[in-house]
Amino acid sequence: MKFRKMYCLSLLSVFALSGCGWISSPNAMSAPSAVSAESGVTSNTTATTAAFPMPTAFECASATFFSAIAATFPVPATFECVSTTFPNGFDDWNQTEFVSWVKNEGNPASSLNYYVQGKSFNLFFTTNSDKWLKVLKSNRQLIFSVDVLTKQLSFLPPVKDVLPLILEFRDYKNPPAPYPYVSVQAELGTLQEEDVPTWKTMRIFINDTRSKTLPKGWVGYGAEDKQYKPILPRGRTFANVIANADQIVVTTQKAGFHHPMMYTNVNIDNVMLDMAVTAQ
Repeated sequence: MKFRKMYCLSLLSVFALSGCGWISSPNAMSAPSAVSAESGVTSNTTATTAAFPMPTAFECASATFFSAIAATFPVPATFECVSTTFPNGFDDWNQTEFVSWVKNEGNPASSLNYYVQGKSFNLFFTTNSDKWLKVLKSNRQLIFSVDVLTKQLSFLPPVKDVLPLILEFRDYKNPPAPYPYVSVQAELGTLQEEDVPTWKTMRIFINDTRSKTLPKGWVGYGAEDKQYKPILPRGRTFANVIANADQIVVTTQKAGFHHPMMYTNVNIDNVMLDMAVTAQ
């Protein structure tokens, strides 16, 4: 897409972050991590520095980017992005037995909370919203971002555990038996209970949603190889799963592993799926 390349080259000195136009949550704490164009997966947790001007409120990176250059360059009439700060409820994300909306525990306002005590379950935040799935399926390059607060993560307190947080795209249509769905997933970052919990921004850059092969760092689910490792079923590709996805999932359920926690108290906020404004 020529307009993306022109904008990035012209404003590289202004938008000096990987992804060209990427903007993290205004409340993030640490320095930004590098994004690997080869693997399509960032390092664990990311945030912004004081050197980069932040938006006054949480918003899509592409919206901020195009607004900043509107006076100089023509911008597209529409661009794909969806985000939520959960201002008035679940906002297209699913309410479950263990997921609730909390008004005053967000970053900085409201958020969703996953809370389990004394039961063995993996953490799940999910959406089946057409609004979110449309953005996933209609853009070749994407950034997914979420702010996470880990208040408790333990199989048996007071031991504090560490688990990967996973981004997963699931297709529930006609999976091979005995699998409930076919999916692709990658690690967003790491959940770890801290003495003083702090919000962390985790993100993934997807370099090519139309890739027929799994990008480095991504895992398929829906079949097994001879070593019993999870793989995609025959005839399914990374692009095919994304094009037919029914659900977006943020979870601790890593394909091929089983490590549910008995005591979990985790919040998410500022969730965003945005077209990546990068040179092509």
